[in-house]
Amino acid sequence: MGRALRVRKPAVSLGLLGAILAVLLLAGCGGEADSSAEGQTGGAEETLEQTDDPAREEAGAASGEEPAGVTQDPEELLAPQGAVVTVRRVVDGDTIIVSPPVEGRTEVDLIGVDAPETADAGENDQPFGPAAANYVASQVEGRKVALEFDEVVEDDSGRLLAYVRLPGGTLFNRELIHQGYAQAVRSGPNAAHREELAAAQRDARDEGRGLWGLPPGQLCQLADRGNGIGGGCEDVPASQQQVPEPEDEAPVAGVPPLPPDGDYDCGHFASQEQAQRVFDAEPGDPHELDEEGNGIACEWLP
Repeated sequence: MGRALRVRKPAVSLGLLGAILAVLLLAGCGGEADSSAEGQTGGAEETLEQTDDPAREEAGAASGEEPAGVTQDPEELLAPQGAVVTVRRVVDGDTIIVSPPVEGRTEVDLIGVDAPETADAGENDQPFGPAAANYVASQVEGRKVALEFDEVVEDDSGRLLAYVRLPGGTLFNRELIHQGYAQAVRSGPNAAHREELAAAQRDARDEGRGLWGLPPGQLCQLADRGNGIGGGCEDVPASQQQVPEPEDEAPVAGVPPLPPDGDYDCGHFASQEQAQRVFDAEPGDPHELDEEGNGIACEWLP
């Protein structure tokens, strides 16, 4: 027999094998590290998403805070307070026209309020009547309000009887009386805010605000609502019944008379309150008393 051939297998060095194993081990560890890092990142993102969850928003709402940059719709503020309407026109200091109709009616008399009459309401102007109507127009005309009703919802003429609420919750009936634009009156069984309105009148009277600053000869021309004024001028001397000429008459009681040129400036007033009375009574700020455009007249005055 011939001699068999022996094939030699190539030898693999131990050094080469060690290098291969090291590379494989490193690759495996790197994959686990990446997975771990991704898991940690995902957990952080999840934590951030949970931080901005509804529970936190509910906590903010409970505290009365609103998210930055969010302004609540006036209708949302008014809805819990009564029937939400828009004041379309002011008839006089205590009567407004609203829409949409409520129970088929659009004319509303303010409960517990009696403002001096105006010619626009079909009567002769009573002292302070136009100022009261102008004030109401400046505060609510063209704006949304809520009508809050009491025991009796309409009067004998079919007009609605209501308290008017502003978006911030202010009871406008009270504000009218407190600023001296109207007398407080008892409105039969509608007594939900009777004491509040009476207190507002006592304060206005003590401070001589609005109609409570009128002279006896003008007070006597108002309606007698059981407040010790009005009802006729028989007991008032004729000399006290003379109404000043328009050019000398101040547009609002308790402020200086109009200057000769008919135009006020802040220097004519002794206080910011006086300037604000004129500003509130004359819509459109014809005297340019609101320099900052923020609804506050002559705010630098004491």
